[in-house]
Amino acid sequence: MTPLQNLFYYIRDLYNSSDTCFDFEKDKNNPKSKNVNFWEVGELLTLAKKCEQKNITEFSLAINNNLNPLDFLLKLRRIAIPDEPKQPKELESWIEINRSTEIPILTIKQEIETIEKFEQSTQRINDLEKYKEQRLTTLFDLSLPNSLIDWIDLTDNKFLRKPELKVKIVLADNPTLLKIANNFQKEFSEFYQKFELPFKTNRIYDALHTLHYELKGKDNKRIYISFGLVCGKIGNQDYKNFLFNVPLKLSLKSQEFKLEFDTFSSKIFCEQFFVELLDNHFQNENQLIIEERKKDVLLNIDSFNSQQREFIFESDFIRTEYFDKGLEILSVFTKKQYAFFNEEILNYSFQKTPIENQLTFSFSPIIQTKIVESKLAISKDANNIINKINELQANGNLQLIPDFFKKLFSIDGLEIEIATQSNTNQFQNNESKSQSADFGEVKHRSLFPLPYNEEQFEIAKRLNEQDAVTVKGPPGTGKSHTIANLISHFVAQGKSILVVSHNAKALSVLKDKLPSGIQELAVSLVNEGKGNESLKGSVNAIIRNLAQRYEETKVTELERQLTNLESNYANTLNQIYKAVQANTLTLKIFNPITNELENKSAYDWAVYHFEQTNYENQFLKDTVSYETETNGIAEKLVDLVAIGNNLKRDDFDLINFQFLNDNAFIDLNEIRKYDVKLKEINEKINPLDYTNIPTNSIDENLKNIILNYENIFRKFKTNLIAEQVYKHPNFRLDVLVNIINENDGLRKQIEVANNKLLSYEVDLSAIQDTDADILHQQINQIIVKFGQNKTLNWFTKSTLEKPLKRFFECKLNFNPVNEIDQFKILEIEINRLKCLKQLSITFNKYLNSFGITKQNNIQETLKELDFTVEFAKEIIEFNSQLKTRNLPQVSITSDDLTEKISYIKNVNYYAEFVSISTFLQETKQKLITHSKPHPVIYKIADAIENTDRSSYELYLDEYRKCREKQSQSLAFEKLLNEISKTLPKTALFVKNKCLIDNQYTIDKKIIELDIFNLKLNDFLTFVTSQTNGSEKLLANLQTLKRSIEKQTAETISYKTWYHKSKKVSDTQKAALNAWLNDLINIGKGYGKNTARNIASAITNMQVAKGAVPIWIMPQDTAVTFFPDASPEQFDLLIIDEASQCDISSLNLVFRCKKCLIVGDENQTSVVADRSLFTIDRTNELLDKYLISHRFKTQFDVNNKNNSIYTISGVIYPNIVTLTEHFRCLPEIIGYSNKFVYNSDIVPLKTATEKTFGEPIEIHYVEDNLDDEYKPLIVQKVIDEIENYINQFQAQQIKRLPTIGILTLDSSNIKHQNQLIRQISQNELIKQFEDKLELLIGTSREFQGDERDIMYMTITASHSIVEKENRFEIKPPRAATTEEYMRIFNVAASRAKEKSVVIHSIHPDAVGIMNQDCYRKKLIDYYANIQNQTNKPTSTKNLQSLLNKTDANSGDFEKSVCKLLYNNGLGDYLYPQFEVGKYCIDFGLIINNKKIAIECDGFTYHSGIVKIQEDINRQLILERAGWRFFRIQSTDWFYKNSKVSSDLIQWITDNTTE
Repeated sequence: MTPLQNLFYYIRDLYNSSDTCFDFEKDKNNPKSKNVNFWEVGELLTLAKKCEQKNITEFSLAINNNLNPLDFLLKLRRIAIPDEPKQPKELESWIEINRSTEIPILTIKQEIETIEKFEQSTQRINDLEKYKEQRLTTLFDLSLPNSLIDWIDLTDNKFLRKPELKVKIVLADNPTLLKIANNFQKEFSEFYQKFELPFKTNRIYDALHTLHYELKGKDNKRIYISFGLVCGKIGNQDYKNFLFNVPLKLSLKSQEFKLEFDTFSSKIFCEQFFVELLDNHFQNENQLIIEERKKDVLLNIDSFNSQQREFIFESDFIRTEYFDKGLEILSVFTKKQYAFFNEEILNYSFQKTPIENQLTFSFSPIIQTKIVESKLAISKDANNIINKINELQANGNLQLIPDFFKKLFSIDGLEIEIATQSNTNQFQNNESKSQSADFGEVKHRSLFPLPYNEEQFEIAKRLNEQDAVTVKGPPGTGKSHTIANLISHFVAQGKSILVVSHNAKALSVLKDKLPSGIQELAVSLVNEGKGNESLKGSVNAIIRNLAQRYEETKVTELERQLTNLESNYANTLNQIYKAVQANTLTLKIFNPITNELENKSAYDWAVYHFEQTNYENQFLKDTVSYETETNGIAEKLVDLVAIGNNLKRDDFDLINFQFLNDNAFIDLNEIRKYDVKLKEINEKINPLDYTNIPTNSIDENLKNIILNYENIFRKFKTNLIAEQVYKHPNFRLDVLVNIINENDGLRKQIEVANNKLLSYEVDLSAIQDTDADILHQQINQIIVKFGQNKTLNWFTKSTLEKPLKRFFECKLNFNPVNEIDQFKILEIEINRLKCLKQLSITFNKYLNSFGITKQNNIQETLKELDFTVEFAKEIIEFNSQLKTRNLPQVSITSDDLTEKISYIKNVNYYAEFVSISTFLQETKQKLITHSKPHPVIYKIADAIENTDRSSYELYLDEYRKCREKQSQSLAFEKLLNEISKTLPKTALFVKNKCLIDNQYTIDKKIIELDIFNLKLNDFLTFVTSQTNGSEKLLANLQTLKRSIEKQTAETISYKTWYHKSKKVSDTQKAALNAWLNDLINIGKGYGKNTARNIASAITNMQVAKGAVPIWIMPQDTAVTFFPDASPEQFDLLIIDEASQCDISSLNLVFRCKKCLIVGDENQTSVVADRSLFTIDRTNELLDKYLISHRFKTQFDVNNKNNSIYTISGVIYPNIVTLTEHFRCLPEIIGYSNKFVYNSDIVPLKTATEKTFGEPIEIHYVEDNLDDEYKPLIVQKVIDEIENYINQFQAQQIKRLPTIGILTLDSSNIKHQNQLIRQISQNELIKQFEDKLELLIGTSREFQGDERDIMYMTITASHSIVEKENRFEIKPPRAATTEEYMRIFNVAASRAKEKSVVIHSIHPDAVGIMNQDCYRKKLIDYYANIQNQTNKPTSTKNLQSLLNKTDANSGDFEKSVCKLLYNNGLGDYLYPQFEVGKYCIDFGLIINNKKIAIECDGFTYHSGIVKIQEDINRQLILERAGWRFFRIQSTDWFYKNSKVSSDLIQWITDNTTE
């Protein structure tokens, strides 16, 4: 067996057990009491009939022999009953009422003993006074009056009056009182006779009410109708239990209870406890016979349990479906009595009295609660997995096993053994990579439709990179929210997802967390009393979606739209960054007031401007941008005026001409050089001879082409054969090339032969007179003679013909040939000669056609012919080049060949001539065509064209003198233009002044002041234009964020259906439709065809399951719902509340490719039933199957720390932790944060108005130390609840809070039961329990749940004993273990608005408790918070508020603080308000509204990282209900009046009720 198989063998054997119950009334952890948690159906039926007769409609039992139940089994409402007769006060001591019976019994006492006070009789008092007076006036002894006898003691002449006496009073002695008593007894008896039925129904109602709270939040206990009672003695053990159990569900709505059949969510099953007693019962028989009998019984039970069944109260149906099956199961017992029927009618009477020496098998139906913790389904599933592993191994498919297990068994070096497969390494090393690649990459975009944080992105990223991720989710940190986002992200990639948890509670809200478009992707099997209606709706939605057509183009379009939204979001974010950072923009400007160059931020300049008086411009006529460079502009204006004053109007005319600088003219030496060169060219050629040649055909390559021609022509002259052939009129190049190509094979053979013969000296003189063809035939004959021999024997050689014998006279390297290898060398040489002969014949024939004599050296001749081909091709190429250049072509045979070559070579001179002439002409054109040329320029141009050096020099000098005259007017124009760029209106104004007034002056200081103020105002205007839009940008950002979330959800939904539609087969679609029809036919899960429909639904579901993108269900449901144990059924398994899931979760891990394990080791963990998982048995199995595993203790189910979460944490230790907490107020989660999570939790919830009082309260109730029920604590809880109901009825609070009551000392069952009993019977609470959503339980029941208000009761026992005038206090046992840490952590983190501790531990006992005790930590924490809350708050004054502002913000925040305070907001104002790890500049809590005012733009707060943090913080806190107003620092000081007004108005608008 492989280690993996051993693991599942361990799970199989470990869970192959169940707790036994031989007496249903003694069910372990669930003792039965009649009419408390079990009811005989026969008695209920009798009661129902009586109610029907009395027309009492509040109690209905849908059983009437052969009539089928309607939509319920039992329906019950509490009956309003008048108060019982009021007992007369005088009968207070005479009446006893026993209320423990169904109908109270009143008893009248005939006599009583009582204590009578002396003062109770006026006669005694008067007689005593008279007696005292008489004693004083007489000397004789006086006898006591009768009224004073026994009251006065005269012993020893004492006169002592007794204050009281015990007296016996007989009722008959007081006829009046007797009559009153008899009348009251009659009235009391008649009252209860009249209301007997209502009282009985109300008792059932109250019991069910209590049971409702007991079952609420508990998955291991449910209610059944049980029948088929087996009663008698089996194996010397009294046995009394039911064979058949039909699941019911109990619902409470509008104070009406309904009991309904629940065969849809749970199967009818047969109990098998009696099998445990068979060994002892048949101990005198052969062991093999006993085992065979047990096997038959178990087979019959398994056969019954393997089928889906229905139940109806019909005699024939129950006879065939249950009674006959029961007979088969109980056939092992020979002595039986049957009490199922009275004749043919079902016998509802309860038959629990055993008959000696035989079993009674009776119908005896009861409604009862049962503990349901059977783990047999897990055991069977583990066995299926083992078989599946064997199957995978046999088929070579072990690579399908999830990577989770590969890593699990590689921790300590163990590997999954695949002995018969050769691809082990590939499986272990590569498969995980391929699976990861298949799982899809986490791209730059994560498809999260809900707000998300970096932790969620990290989880998605890791799931892409590895096969499982462990996530730690402390209380209230949004595990369901996170899971919803991850489901959406991966389902959009086409992944199938299974989400499970230990119980349904953690999953009940998950589907609702998904956006509406994504909810249709999920099928939830979390039954919350809704039957299969929700399931039908989900399946119908999937069918509807799969029937639609999905296009890839639509996917692309949706992603494009999402990309555009994200791009807009990023752009908006960038604009916000720029807007906020605009406050830190700096302006460096000369300040004429300080005479310094100052560089300040916008904020600082705004403050400066705020503090200055208004300034009006005095000289400048323009506006000036702050970005405009104005350095020296004042000086330039002064210089402009100075130049203008020295100019006359006529002096400005020269600016109308454009003068060229000297660079535009040719150097005088260049003119001379061009003149000389042109004369040289004219001497060489006549340019007119070349006018027909295009100048663009003359290039540098022409020289190389001519040179190449001359070289090859010289070589041609040295090759006689080539010259004779080429010049011959019959020469055709193509013919020669063809002949050469045809004989190329012979030439290659010769070449190969030459290479092979290089190391040999071959002598063929002995046979040289023979033709080469004949020699070739002969030598091949000889080679054949050799056969496989190296040499020829003498006989073979002697028989050779004479011509063949000559070959043995040939020599190789001077030695005669004799061996076969030597003859093969000769054969190569002879073949070479043969080829040469053929070539000689062919080419001599060719040469002969040109009159050339035969050539003996044919190889040399072939070289000359090869050159002939090369030369001919070169001539063709040469003429081609000449032709493209429009030059005359040459012919080797023409007479004018030399003249043509000379003409061609001189073309270069013509090219140079053209180049110079063109240059001179272009230069002339440039000079005369420039804008506004001076007239002298035309004379200069003509001199250049004619290369007239003297004229050129003369006119150029004249031009330069004119250019110099222009400089002064241009200086003015240039300066004017420079100024005009910055101050166009001002420059024009100055020019006009200069034209009319040559004595005009200006003041430089005034110009500088004008420029400074203009630039400063423009700068601040620009900055505020940037910052003023930040609020709108933030609003746009929120809108875009919502649009992205909406578009993301739409994209996810469409992409999922697109992927799913590609994968789902027609068979699956058909099965899906069939499944829906089955669900419709099942209806409420009751009827004759229900079992058949459910079985059909299960079959069809197994086929259709791949069509469902998301499955949500409890873990145990998943194991039975997906019986196929094959791996890779789901792409992703998500286990929520994994710390409560034991190792049986590995069964589901095996079915999935990847896993997300979400839990928290600091919350309640797995609790193993020690009766099922004994320590010895568990250790034995661990040693048997997992002894080699280094971490085998992680699989020990008896270790409270162990769970699938801890196993995952061992394999994947880099745990992602969620930290943002949205559930509780900071004071509430503070306990867990401080004592459990090292302050890592970031609480983001803030109290606005304390609707339900302070968030933390603690109450000490001085209850009876010895009374485990703690009635005073119970009463305190009830008083608290009633108080909220009274406030709600008085409209003092807007709504009722949801309430949870958690007993921290879970072992005190009596106290918990007392809470349930008292609360369930409280009439006021009953009226509102739907709205209160009351839940009573321990931390385990509350994990994954929450309420507005939580009451935590502490009832730990302690003692206070008085010894020797002092009290000795013994505190409760210290709760210091990790299990207590988990219990208190869960308890202290369930409340959203208020958490209350109610305890009975004396304060002195608390004081001496162990400091590490979590009970003490909780009490002390709550007491400290409450003490702080109760401290009187100091009055807020302006200075105290200013002191709390951020010191780094300068006067900015202080200025804002003053405005808010002066507008009457001081009492609501909190500077630097902390929300978790975040801090808000100003928090305002007004009318249940949370207002955040942020001061942006101060330098230290305006870095891009800081801005990004601020915006992210705002987005997070807006999710927590905060509304933000952001003030930009520059706006505040530059536009203070407007911004202040806007802020106050915004606060008013957002805080008005």
